[in-house]
Amino acid sequence: MQCVDLGYRAEAFQLAKPAWSTAATSTTPRAVAHYEATLANAAAQDDDRRMATKHLAMSEVAIGKPAAAGGDSWAAHHSPGRWAHGCPA
Repeated sequence: MQCVDLGYRAEAFQLAKPAWSTAATSTTPRAVAHYEATLANAAAQDDDRRMATKHLAMSEVAIGKPAAAGGDSWAAHHSPGRWAHGCPA
C-alpha cells in the first residue's frame, strides 16, 4: 500500500502478489478482502485493468461475508465504508 501511495507502480504490484497469496490461508473475511483490494489497487496502478477488476470483485465478495466467531482479527476495522472512502478516483 505504501508503494502505491508513493507512486512506485511496478514495486507495488510485485509486493502485492505475495501478500495476496497470504489471503488464501486466511480464514478472516475482512483480511481476505484487504489483501484482494490491495492487489486490485496495485494492478490498477500498473495499468492491468483485468486483474484489478477481478480482485476488486473478489474483495467485495469477501467483505460481504460475516466474520467467524471467536473475536476480531487485525482486519476488523476494515469495512465497506472505510474502503469506499479510501478508494482512488
